[in-house]
Amino acid sequence: MVAQVFMHAARKAAPAYLLGTLVLLATVTGCVQRVSMPAGDATVPPSGTAGPLASPTEITFAYWALAPGEIAVTNELVRQFEAREPSVRVRVIEVPGHYYEKLITMFAAGTPPDVFVINHGRLGDFARRGLLMDLNPLVARSPEVNRSQFVGAAYDSFAAVGATVARPGLVALPRDWGPTNLLVFNKALFDAAGMAYPNSAWTWQQFATACRRLTPGQSETATKQYGAGVCLYPYAFAGWVFQNGGDFLTPDGRQSLLADEKVVGAVQFLKGLVDEGVIAPINVGQDQSLEQFERGEVAMAFVTPYSLGELRQHPELAWGIAPPLRGTRQATGCIPTGVALSARSAHQEAAWRFLTYWVTVGAQRVAESGFCVPAWKPALRASSLERGFGPAAAAVLRSAVVYARPQPLSPTVPYEAMLADLQQALEQVFAAQVSPEEALGTAQKQINAAGSAPQ
Repeated sequence: MVAQVFMHAARKAAPAYLLGTLVLLATVTGCVQRVSMPAGDATVPPSGTAGPLASPTEITFAYWALAPGEIAVTNELVRQFEAREPSVRVRVIEVPGHYYEKLITMFAAGTPPDVFVINHGRLGDFARRGLLMDLNPLVARSPEVNRSQFVGAAYDSFAAVGATVARPGLVALPRDWGPTNLLVFNKALFDAAGMAYPNSAWTWQQFATACRRLTPGQSETATKQYGAGVCLYPYAFAGWVFQNGGDFLTPDGRQSLLADEKVVGAVQFLKGLVDEGVIAPINVGQDQSLEQFERGEVAMAFVTPYSLGELRQHPELAWGIAPPLRGTRQATGCIPTGVALSARSAHQEAAWRFLTYWVTVGAQRVAESGFCVPAWKPALRASSLERGFGPAAAAVLRSAVVYARPQPLSPTVPYEAMLADLQQALEQVFAAQVSPEEALGTAQKQINAAGSAPQ
């Protein structure tokens, strides 16, 4: 069964869909597009390969192509790679929507892409079926992409996926490691209220106080305004859970913890502010917080690096940025994206060269365009973040990378199934007025029942 789940916060497209059993689905057409643009100044890392390939090779590369700017950068990087590796040609499969359905279709038809972009959560569902190549032997001869070259948490999270789903091996390398719940604020509204701007020490309590002060009385404004807008896509909700000292799964990943008091407490905190009328009503399945912030309807919003790139397109809006809030611990969610090779690729060497280029030079160039936070340390330390996001945001991103965490994977329950149960629970709380204890308790039972069912 295909169930609707959360879409990417910064990508305003149709929601993703439940990754079910590997069956042939209706094909979503991918298009090939080449866009010419000036070459960038990304540093090319030393190659771990041994010269040109013996014969011309064509490989396929699939990715979710939604943002025009990112599409342009992607195709320019492909052109630069082909210039660097003249014996390799890359056929780009640009998927404008329903990306994971497209991948499932290609694998089911026996024509998977050689190289493809995939997020950390869905990586486990693909690895569980043995669809991904173990990269460890290739990494062993490629010093530019060994563990020391990446943000430690990023590399370790991707390296743990295979073992988690009983498929030992390194099934992808990280490209992005973007922290979530970055707090942006409207300077004009803060100034009008005579309030100091948010800073790195802001707690949940300070945020709640600010929401109350920044929500004017109904008679004071022509339209309703709120202190903040909140996104509850899973990676954003994870930030609140982690900050409150909670988690989604037990350490072995086999039992859900959604009914734990720390998870419930995070939901109660947000629901209380919604009921108080000081943060905007939350539509769990559709993030409206960025648009509300851009229109001046909320004084604060929680965004991802993708949203920051969009905000930079609005110089008329005087906004500032602060790190994620501090709860009982310093933590936030993460949007990790990796690059994987199909286990069935007939062009391993060419595909590997492209993958390493993509997670190094590619990550840096995309960061320069304001789309992602690279996991490759040389790119993270370079000036690419300043060029892509601006100096203030770059400083916040670098600090938050250290304590960003992805949602954990279960060895028994597909990632998409867990997200569907979580979304249903949050919708019940914020739309149907079900208590957090009841809604999250039901979701926990569903997840645990799925995990104990015969596989």
